Amino acid sequence: MYKHVLLSLLNHLAEHMKACGLWSLTPICDSTLHQAMTQGVPFACNVMTFEQWLQFVFIPKMTIIIESDAPMPNALCLLPAAEGQFCSKTHNGVLQIIADIDAQFASGVENK
Repeated sequence: MYKHVLLSLLNHLAEHMKACGLWSLTPICDSTLHQAMTQGVPFACNVMTFEQWLQFVFIPKMTIIIESDAPMPNALCLLPAAEGQFCSKTHNGVLQIIADIDAQFASGVENK
């Protein structure tokens, strides 16, 4: 059940990012995406912004994991990084959804 809720939250996150102007209409180049996926730097902060990481790495990867019923990651704590990147007044909806994703993920992992 919690995977269904997580998938819904991922969709809401994308919608709110678009509404806040945080969603890029230009695809990220393949070499940047490859670096993000292989270098192991948290949130790929050395090659992309946090919102790019959410859009091009986190949302697609989590969607694939959920839809394929693959094992979920052992830990997820996005809110501190998001709070460091986004203004709470301007991006409150995005921050709330990220907080909800963290909370839902934690409750799902605890109930395994």
